[in-house]
Amino acid sequence: MPATLPLGEWTPDLPSFNNPGMTVARNVVPLTPQSYGPLPSLTAFTGNRSVNPIPALPDEPFGLYSFLNANGNEHIITGTKSKLYQFKTGDSGFVDVSGVNTHYSVTALATVNHGHGYAPGDIVTVVWPTSFTTSQITIDSVGPALYHVETAAFAADGTGYAPGNILTLVGGTFTTAAQVTVDTVGGGGAIVTCHLSRQGDYSVKPTNPAAVTGGAGTGAQFNLTWLTDATTGQVLTAHVSRPGDYTDQPNNPVTVAGGTGDGVTFNLTTTATTSSAISYTATSYNPWSMTAFGNAIIATNGDDPPQCMNIDTDRQFSPLNRYRAPFGKYVCTVRNFLMLANVTEPSDGINYPQRVHWSAIGDAAYWPDLGSTEAAQVQSDAQDLRSDLGHIRGIASNLQAADLVILLDDGVYTGRYVGSPAIFDFQIAQGAVGCRVPRSVVVNNGICYYCGSSGFVAFDGNTPSFISANKIAKWFFSDPDDGVDIDYLYLTQGSADPTGRLIMWAYCGPESGGIPNRLLVYNWQLNRWSMARINISWLGQGLSTGYSLDQLDQFGTLDTLTPELDSPFWQGGKPYLLAFDADWQVSTFAGPNLAATIETLEGQPTEGKRSRATLARPIVDGGVPSVSVGSRNRLEDAVVYSDPVAMNAYGGCPIRVDARFMRGRITIPAAAVWQHIQGVEVEAAASTYR
Repeated sequence: MPATLPLGEWTPDLPSFNNPGMTVARNVVPLTPQSYGPLPSLTAFTGNRSVNPIPALPDEPFGLYSFLNANGNEHIITGTKSKLYQFKTGDSGFVDVSGVNTHYSVTALATVNHGHGYAPGDIVTVVWPTSFTTSQITIDSVGPALYHVETAAFAADGTGYAPGNILTLVGGTFTTAAQVTVDTVGGGGAIVTCHLSRQGDYSVKPTNPAAVTGGAGTGAQFNLTWLTDATTGQVLTAHVSRPGDYTDQPNNPVTVAGGTGDGVTFNLTTTATTSSAISYTATSYNPWSMTAFGNAIIATNGDDPPQCMNIDTDRQFSPLNRYRAPFGKYVCTVRNFLMLANVTEPSDGINYPQRVHWSAIGDAAYWPDLGSTEAAQVQSDAQDLRSDLGHIRGIASNLQAADLVILLDDGVYTGRYVGSPAIFDFQIAQGAVGCRVPRSVVVNNGICYYCGSSGFVAFDGNTPSFISANKIAKWFFSDPDDGVDIDYLYLTQGSADPTGRLIMWAYCGPESGGIPNRLLVYNWQLNRWSMARINISWLGQGLSTGYSLDQLDQFGTLDTLTPELDSPFWQGGKPYLLAFDADWQVSTFAGPNLAATIETLEGQPTEGKRSRATLARPIVDGGVPSVSVGSRNRLEDAVVYSDPVAMNAYGGCPIRVDARFMRGRITIPAAAVWQHIQGVEVEAAASTYR
C-alpha cells in the first residue's frame, strides 16, 4: 500500500526520527506550507534597458544600494575598498564616482583684525586643516611701539618737596610725559608717599632711575615699570610667502599661529590649482554603509568622512560637511534626521563606539557643535549608550514598534522621536540579544533581522523572536559540511528578497577562503528555512526600471524571457534581489535553477513493523527528479541510502528497500524546470523478514 513521506520544515537541529521537520533542504526555498520551490542561479545583470551584462567591478565589493530617481531611472551605488561606483539606467558599466580633492592655494589676503605685538619679518601659519602644505604669511610692517608707565617706585626721595607737587618724568621719546603727584613729605621735604597721576605715551622709554622736573624740591628719582599698549605691533601690511596646498577652501576670516604677537586674522583669496581622486579606506571589517536622504545618497565606512552625492545634480561624491560631521561606521535615515553610529568626532578625533549622533532636522549636511544653542535650535544632538553592552554593531529605522533600533554586542536599544528637548527617547529592549555580525542586519516590512551570538533574531522594535532556535541555530554554528566558518562569521551578510518573501544571508562555509560560498534562506511568512551552495560576495536590493511590451523584444521571446514576464524586474520601481558573485559581477537570481536536494521526514511505512518498499514516486511537478531511499532498522544505526533512480515514464522510481525506518531523498538536476516539491510516495508492504 502507498505511504507518503511528506516534507516538513527544515529543522536539522532536531532528532532525525519523529522530527516534525527534515534534515536536508539544499538549493531550494520554502515556498508553501506543503512544498519547497527551486532557487535560481545567479546570472549577470543586464542593467535595465541594456541586453549586455554590466562589466564586473575591478575590486571586491563592500556595499550595495539602489535608488530610483524622479525620472524612473535606476541608480545602483556600490563601493570597494578605495572607490565608490554608480551604475544608472542607460550606462554601459559602473562609473567611478569617488570624490575628487580639488587643490587650492592662497593668492591674496586682506587683514581683518590687526592684532598686536607683531614685528616686521614675523612669519605666521594659517590655522586650517590640510593633509598637504599649509599657507604662510610674512608680516611686512606693523604699528609703532607705544608704552605707558605702570608703576613708579622711589629710587631717591629728594628734598624740598611739598604735598600736591606734580613731578614730570624726564627722558625718553614721548607724545605725553608721565607724571607723579606727591602725597606726603617728611623732614626737609623728602617725599614719603606719591602716586602715578599720568601714565604717559612713549615710543622710547627713559632709562631707570628716571629723573623728574617740577615741584618745589629737587633730587627725586624713580624706577619705572611699563605697559605695552594694545596697539603696539598691529599688522599694517603683510604678504603671502607660501601659497599652501588645501583640499578645502579655508573659512574666512582665518586665524594664524606663530610670530611674536597675537590676534591678527585675514580674509584669504584662494585659487583652484589641481585635482586628485580620493582613495577611500573601506575594509572587510568596516565596509560601506549607505542610506538615502531626499535625493542624496550618503555612504560611510567609519574611517573616511561621510560621502554625499545628489543623484540629480552631482557627478561624484563629496565629503559631507568635512570638518563638522562625525565619521560613522553605520548610517540610516531616521524620521527627518541623518543618524550616524559608532562615531569619531572631528572636534577631538576620539572614537565613541557607543554613540549615535544625528544631524539637524531636515538637513543631512548641517552638524552644529554638540551642546550649542545652534544645535538645540535645529534638534541636532548625540547620545552615548551604556558601555557595558559593547560597541554599536548596526542601526536601522522604521520598525513596526520603534523609529529606530541600535544593535550593540550584548544588547539592543530602541529609539523613538519625542521632540525637543530630549529629541529621541532611547530605551534598552528587554530580552533582546545583541548583534555580533554587523553585515547581517536586514530590515524588511518593519522587522529587523540579524545574527546574534546564538542564532538569528527578528525584532519589531518591541519583542524579539528567536527564529532559528530549535531549527538551524546549532547546525549553522557546527555543521561540518555546510555550517559557518567561525573565523569568517563577520562576513555573513544579508538582504531581503521582496519578490519571494525571503530573507537571505550569504556566509562562509567550509573551504570558502573568505568568499561567502553558502546561502541561508528564510521565508518570514512561513517561518521556514533552507540553504544553498552558491558563491556570493555581496547581497543587496535593486529597483527596476519599467518596460513596455515593445521594449522586451531585445531580451528574447515570451518563451525564453528571463526572468519571467510577471517578475517585478520588468515593473518600474519594483524591488528585486541583486548580488555580486565571486568574480564581482553584479547579478540577479534569474539564471537556470540550481541542482536541488531535499529529504522527506523519516517515518515507518508500516507502523511498528519493518517494510519492504518497491517503488517511490517523487511528488514534483517537473524537473526529471531522481529518488533514493534512506533506511535503517534502529535509531542508533547510520542511515543507508539506495542508489538514486530517475523517474520513469510512469512517474515512478523502482527501488528495493527493506527496513523499519525510511526517508526519501529527491534530487533534481541543475537547469531543470519545476515549481513544487511536496514529498515522496512509497509503495511498501509489511516485510516478511523476521
